[in-house]
Amino acid sequence: MPGLNGQGIGLARAELVPGGMFGMHTHPGACELIIVEKGEITVGFMSSREAYVKTLKVGDVIAIPRGLLHFVLNTGNENGTITAFYGSENPTFQYLGNQLFGTDVASDIIAQTTPIDMSQVIKQKALFGGTG
Repeated sequence: MPGLNGQGIGLARAELVPGGMFGMHTHPGACELIIVEKGEITVGFMSSREAYVKTLKVGDVIAIPRGLLHFVLNTGNENGTITAFYGSENPTFQYLGNQLFGTDVASDIIAQTTPIDMSQVIKQKALFGGTG
């Protein structure tokens, strides 16, 4: 949104079909505030030991701390609309699938350092375009 340039905040609006989602991702550069404008949206974020998952309805708001892994999922039966505000004009977006499987990190290293077996690592690398 051009009017926000230089103001230190960011804004995004999204419409999600039923079952539509923003998969597991982080914003290392900003906290995020989500407001539900339409539908039923489930949002969750995780720290190293806890998960907080909440199903939101119209008018509900949730704050996601900077850098925490989180998701947004339309769990309703109709299209859902959200507006997200960020505490930075450049919050960055790091999608977990791309970070893990869309790179050239060797598959055996991923399998050895995560609880994901080699066959799944290879399958996911094919989906995300990773090599190695």
